[in-house]
Amino acid sequence: MIRVLMLTDSLTLFSGLGRCGREIALRYNAHPDYEIIEGGWHHSGMPHNLPVQIIPIVRGHGTEPEILYQAIQQFRPHYFLGIGDPFYFPWLGDLKKKVADTLDDPPIHYLGWITLDGDPIQQSQLRHLLPFDRIAPMSRFAEREIRRAILALQSKDLDVIEKPGERDRIAQEQAMSRPHVTCKTIYPGVDPQTFRFQGAAWEYKGHKYTRDSDFVTLIVDQNTSRKCVSVALEAFAQFQADKPDVLLYLATDPKDPNGLDPVEMLEGFEEYPDTKGTRDKVFLRENNPVNGMSDEELSQVYCVASALFSCTTGEGFKLPIIEAMISGCIPIMPGYSSIPELLEGGRGITIPTAGHLHGSHSYRKAIVSIDEAAASLEKAYELWQGRHEKDSDLMKMQQAGQRFASGLSWDKAFEAFENLMAACYRDREVELQVI
Repeated sequence: MIRVLMLTDSLTLFSGLGRCGREIALRYNAHPDYEIIEGGWHHSGMPHNLPVQIIPIVRGHGTEPEILYQAIQQFRPHYFLGIGDPFYFPWLGDLKKKVADTLDDPPIHYLGWITLDGDPIQQSQLRHLLPFDRIAPMSRFAEREIRRAILALQSKDLDVIEKPGERDRIAQEQAMSRPHVTCKTIYPGVDPQTFRFQGAAWEYKGHKYTRDSDFVTLIVDQNTSRKCVSVALEAFAQFQADKPDVLLYLATDPKDPNGLDPVEMLEGFEEYPDTKGTRDKVFLRENNPVNGMSDEELSQVYCVASALFSCTTGEGFKLPIIEAMISGCIPIMPGYSSIPELLEGGRGITIPTAGHLHGSHSYRKAIVSIDEAAASLEKAYELWQGRHEKDSDLMKMQQAGQRFASGLSWDKAFEAFENLMAACYRDREVELQVI
């Protein structure tokens, strides 16, 4: 039996990392050769129906490494799989050394499925990734940036470094980085049984909405500063003027302390002539990572909506994009981070970025202008208006998105992780032969 310890958002959460962890963990659990437990960030400890033991862990808290060490001590995993951003794992090198120094076999292979929502990766961030034996970026954007940072590290000339301690450290980091030069992207998947195009209708204020009858715009972002829901609301308010057949379905948490109050914003729009009436064209559905919309409800909304809209500052991988695509819903997203590779080939509408600012961990974040975002909504609306034309541009965009999304599956992602684990095993065999 091969034992796997996974660390990411709790499998019970309605978040991107929670979804990724859940889909992969359930496949490990269903496989007769594997046993899996999870260290779940933000896990409440409440009972759940998932067939996987979840150990509550507070990310960034000083107790995190000790809790993981205790889990390793008791469970004795063969593999550790961490899923998240590079800065989520600053303690990994120390934990790996402590485990190697104090615990007997089996040796643990450390795998990372790495997200990146901005660039560049600083050398301080790269150090958090080096203790992994193998890493798989979640996007080609992350793969490119990780390789760039590794090549910059490897190009350092040790002969010109005067301090012996620093020279030894960099030499060790260069050696640790070599396996990651060939890192390959593993994309997440989408469940075609749940998310698929199907005739759907949704009723609000006595009106039945369908994709054909009204232009429904969908926002499913968390109400945080990184997601910029307030910018998206401003853009919709500008776009909706003189359009009786548009509606915004806003699925977010209005009480999130990390964002702005959308209810207050909607009330404020009524004070100005050019945005007056916006409030009556917005439906607010409370949605957060703990009490999120079910897949069935979300799938129905995707099938009613014509466009998935976001003004996010950057994404490691935005799962709603491929869920919307496979449902025939057009993504409208900023052209930064992992998003362009998902929308390329005419699979969506890219909002031009107005510039960048440096955010947390020195990553650049995209800035989107309200005017450009509103213009992108206008472009999608024009495509929707021509929906009944033969071989319409809207239909071509929908079909391109559906072809791409239908090629991504959780089974393929799981198979890729099995291959990554096999690569770790081969590396270990080579080490033993050398010894």
